[in-house]
Parts: sequence; C-alpha cells; structure tokens
Amino acid sequence: MQNARQVFKDIRAMNVGDSVDVVVERDSKEIDVKVILQQRIDHHIFEEMDELTAEQKMLRNAWKKNL
Repeated sequence: MQNARQVFKDIRAMNVGDSVDVVVERDSKEIDVKVILQQRIDHHIFEEMDELTAEQKMLRNAWKKNL
C-alpha cells in the first residue's frame, strides 16, 4: 500500500471520468474494484444572508468565532 500522501498526490493528477483500479480488504480478503472518478460535491456551502434577525446575527457571529 502506498502512503496517504502518495495516494492523494496520484488522485490530484487524475481527471473526472478517469477509471481507477482499487483493492479493498474486507474480512481478510482482497476485493478488486474499478471506480470512475466523479466531480466532488460540496454538501455544506454557506452563503451570507443580507437581512438577518437579531437572533440570526447572534448565531452567525458565534459560528464565525469558531472558524
């Protein structure tokens, strides 16, 4: 197995739609899987709202302090 740094380096050099052969170990058995790289989907995208209630402003400010 390659180290994680090399794996991520290899993935960054690939393109969406490229086919990748992956070997997974399950229950002490190796399984060969061919996967197709897909576009990454960002699930948590935050957009600032223009008009906020006082409570929303308070929550937003508290959240920003923890970034």
